[in-house]
Amino acid sequence: SSDAGEFTIFNVHHRVAAPTPRPLPLSMEWDEQCASIDRELGGATLTKEARRILSVEMVSEVVSVELVSRAPFVETDGPTIGQPTILIVARWLDEGCSAIWERAVSKIKKLVDSRRVESGNLGEIDIAVEMIAEEHSRRKHILPVSAELLARGMETDWALIKNKVASIMESHPATAGHVTSIQLFRLGFSADDDENPDTVYVSVGYECLETKWPPVVREIQQFLGQITYADLKLHLEHNIVEQCAFPLVPSSRSRAENEARQREMRLVPEMPYQTRVNLGADIGASNYVTGSDGNLFSPLIRTLGC
Repeated sequence: SSDAGEFTIFNVHHRVAAPTPRPLPLSMEWDEQCASIDRELGGATLTKEARRILSVEMVSEVVSVELVSRAPFVETDGPTIGQPTILIVARWLDEGCSAIWERAVSKIKKLVDSRRVESGNLGEIDIAVEMIAEEHSRRKHILPVSAELLARGMETDWALIKNKVASIMESHPATAGHVTSIQLFRLGFSADDDENPDTVYVSVGYECLETKWPPVVREIQQFLGQITYADLKLHLEHNIVEQCAFPLVPSSRSRAENEARQREMRLVPEMPYQTRVNLGADIGASNYVTGSDGNLFSPLIRTLGC
């Protein structure tokens, strides 16, 4: 508890907060509530005192401490207005961080509540404290799994693996009925694609409580560990996966034929993707062409500006 009353500590998956935070992903903005807090309490003063507490509690490798407003990117059943937050990003070194982060968040929450009550000019504004591991805020890189992994057996086994993961998700009341996607790709934080692990990606709706995930994650990771020819990681998060802009039409060629054609016609995009289209780049319609027989075909490509 603090001068402002009781508060709960949320501690799940490299994320500790008080009070219980909204599901990720959340935006980081500056709004009128943040401006009011900055005027009354001094945002720089709050973050400086938060850093002092982090140092006393031996929290190492702090990346950033800032006052921001945290709001959902997508529509949910919960509140949409931003939550003013002292947001701390740090590196999660090992499981020992859990207890250390809890103590630090609790002390910082008591501090900001005390400052708010002393001010008396912020009304019902509640200042949250959230501490997250760096991987929750870094850019992720996604690309298909390698042909070698597919050749070792993943191409034939994936359907069974996906069904088993879905079965585990449905067997737990906390996640049953909440799955929005199960996918397989390489996912990581390195710009070097080869360093990013093969990942079973599972997304759930935003109403699925993150506090109930740990036993589900353990069971799925234990199952994935039994696949001897692959080192598969699990990534579970809130997300509503959107459908493609137009339906995917299965290829009439074999994988080998498609790969040969891609090399011959330079259809494989260079990585990382370019944000600017230059002269000489290949360009084509983002749609299918209907043939004289009524079937759909991919459009031809041409060169831009030559």
